[in-house]
Amino acid sequence: MRSLFRRLRGLLGLGAFSAVAWAIFGAALGSVVLLLDPASVDAGEGPLWIAYYLGRTGFVAGIAAGALIAAIGRRKALLDLRMRTVIALGAVAGGALPWIAFAPRAMLPFLVVLSAGTAASALGLARRGERRSLDGGREPHVLRSAG
Repeated sequence: MRSLFRRLRGLLGLGAFSAVAWAIFGAALGSVVLLLDPASVDAGEGPLWIAYYLGRTGFVAGIAAGALIAAIGRRKALLDLRMRTVIALGAVAGGALPWIAFAPRAMLPFLVVLSAGTAASALGLARRGERRSLDGGREPHVLRSAG
């Protein structure tokens, strides 16, 4: 039972991470479009609307990618997952979005790249956090001053 709640927490965490990342990207993209070509933005649309739409779609993509990662890497620890595998599973989840989240099919290449990037970022952050907890909370110092 505890394992089930851990998996659900992981899925919701990846969904929330993806939603926030996609919403930030959507707000930035909407702001750039609004600044460069304000005539192409219809009434009611804008950076916040794009952020909401992409955030919602990102949440679904995160849940889908997390479910695929959980199914494929069932017996593996977080540090044992290969980055290529996680990127590929994120891309598959992004490719499924037009059918599971009713996203426009014209956005498919964009969704695949964004979902793969989000999955890779989430794994990188999780690895960093796990390594940091193994080091006793200290960040490893790569560059040292010559003094």
